[in-house]
Amino acid sequence: MEDPLHLIEDFERIVDHAVNKLSFPLICAYKGERMPKYLQNILMETHPYVLMEGDLITSKQYRSLTDVE
Repeated sequence: MEDPLHLIEDFERIVDHAVNKLSFPLICAYKGERMPKYLQNILMETHPYVLMEGDLITSKQYRSLTDVE
């Protein structure tokens, strides 16, 4: 995946805020093995639930923007 990764981070945080504000269910799909560690961390911070190897888990790294504000 090419830089600038900060655009993906900004996008993910904006979408997370909108999804929470609207109480809108959203499912995102990513290929984890093709993703840099930095981006994996961003996705764990911006997604409350993650499907990993067939298991749905709660992300311990998740930080809602409403929690930060």
